[in-house]
Amino acid sequence: MENKFNDGDYRIELNPNYEAKKANAFLIKKATFESDEKCIGSIDFENLRKKWRVSVDDNYDPKTDSDSRIVGYFTLQDDALNRLWLERFNV
Repeated sequence: MENKFNDGDYRIELNPNYEAKKANAFLIKKATFESDEKCIGSIDFENLRKKWRVSVDDNYDPKTDSDSRIVGYFTLQDDALNRLWLERFNV
């Protein structure tokens, strides 16, 4: 994948263990003086829904027992990648 998802502070990396069109992906925040690189979101294909799920890090929610937030479900991987990229400033 030509990496149009890289602005110097954030980037999206496809999982190299899969062919590009079937790969899950990770939104990575660049390392800073205070911290190492950090994965702050992802896309994963959900077989039951037959859709790509976009999720990002969030504050821990005891009701859901989760520290991530589902942004949405997308039929196309490209749409999921684009949405994940847009969410980088909302994490």
